[in-house]
Amino acid sequence: MGKIENFKEQLINGYATSGDAITIGAAIFENEPQKEVQIKIPLKTLNRHGLIAGATSKGKTVTLQIIAENMCNAGIPVLLMDLKGDLSGISKALKNQDQNRKKKKLFLKKLLKTRCLDK
Repeated sequence: MGKIENFKEQLINGYATSGDAITIGAAIFENEPQKEVQIKIPLKTLNRHGLIAGATSKGKTVTLQIIAENMCNAGIPVLLMDLKGDLSGISKALKNQDQNRKKKKLFLKKLLKTRCLDK
């Protein structure tokens, strides 16, 4: 078995879940996204502490947004402490639909670029 096949097998088995889960993105092997290897967090484990760490511009805020939005969609209350203001626009209603569509397009474009989600 090659390196990439071993990588995929280990992650697919490691992130397998039988209940409801949040998909936060795809695995990356040697700078190439592997769309068939989706990284999931089981909803039943989201009552624990977590840490999102990484260098500047590596997707920490987007990852937090994905988790928070998916938790809200699943009916789980979310409280976010945002000292820097990175998430200030996540809950604000925009003044018109065109602004809202543009914001969603930009967010999804960034999301697909950084997380390779299949939607």
